[in-house]
Amino acid sequence: MQDLTMQVSQGTASYTPDEIFTKVMGDERHGRVRACGAGPTPTTYFGRQPSRDNHIQEQLDEANTKIVEQAKDIAVMKEQLRILMEQLGGQRNENLQVDEDAQESEDEEDLN
Repeated sequence: MQDLTMQVSQGTASYTPDEIFTKVMGDERHGRVRACGAGPTPTTYFGRQPSRDNHIQEQLDEANTKIVEQAKDIAVMKEQLRILMEQLGGQRNENLQVDEDAQESEDEEDLN
């Protein structure tokens, strides 16, 4: 380990401290904790770690919740738009009726 550390400090090798440790001690073994004897397992020593799948599932659930909320917002906006269109349509029909009445009055005056 000292040789590898010396090579790194002299610039003849480029290893990270973790790489040096692995070269000296060997690869990790599943279910073991280094330098703690045969007793502790990673779970008992470090505690339960949330799995990556749980984290991804949480993110997916949050995204689905946002989608549902946005769909509700869109439905409300569509209904508001429908009401506005009906109101505008009613105003348009009233305006058309007023224009038609005015045109009829002008036509009657022209005839007289």
